[in-house]
Amino acid sequence: MKKLIVAYILLLVLSTSGYSQFGLGANAGMLYPGLSKSDVSGSQFDLGWGYEFFVRHNLVQLSDSFILKARWSYRHYKTTIEIPNVLDIWFKFNYLTLDFFLDLAESRDFTLYSGLGASLVSTNAEKDFTEVTETLFVPEILAGGEYRLSENYNLFLEGSFQFGSISDVDGQSIPLNGIRIIIGATMFLISENE
Repeated sequence: MKKLIVAYILLLVLSTSGYSQFGLGANAGMLYPGLSKSDVSGSQFDLGWGYEFFVRHNLVQLSDSFILKARWSYRHYKTTIEIPNVLDIWFKFNYLTLDFFLDLAESRDFTLYSGLGASLVSTNAEKDFTEVTETLFVPEILAGGEYRLSENYNLFLEGSFQFGSISDVDGQSIPLNGIRIIIGATMFLISENE
C-alpha cells in the first residue's frame, strides 16, 4: 500500500500541466514551541533550532492569478524543556509536513504568500529514567516572502504558527503551541515558463 501511495504522489508531481513548477530546497531556523505552559507544572519548551529539506510544486491553477502550491518537507528540530524531578531534557522533533500555499501579492522579483499545513511529528527525549516517544498530528498556519534571484533560484523568509501537545511527559501534557521562523533557498528544476 505504501508503494502505491508513493507511486501516486510521484505521478501527480511529474504529470502536472504546462504551468507547472517543481523545485528542491533547504532551510534552517528557529522553533519556539513554548508559547503555552503545562497546566500541571508550568513547564514550557525553550527556543530551539533546526533544518528542513523539501520538494515544492504547483498543484492546481485556481484562476489566472492564483495557483495552489504544495510543499512536502522533512524537518528536524531540537529544543530543551525543564521538567520537575528531571531538570533540563532535550527533545528532538522530526516532522513530515505537507503545506499548501497561495501567492497573495507579487511583483517582478518579490512574492508574498500564505497558507496552511499539517505535520506528522515524531518526538523523542531521554534522560535518566525519563523516556518520551510519541507521534502526533500538528497543524500550522504560515506566511512568508520570497525573492527571486533568477528564474531558477529564490531565497525566502517564512514564519509559521503551530499548535498541539505531547500527551504524556512525566505524567503531564506539554503544549507545542509556538512559532517557527526560517530562512531558505529553492532551486527550481522546472520553472513556470517552461
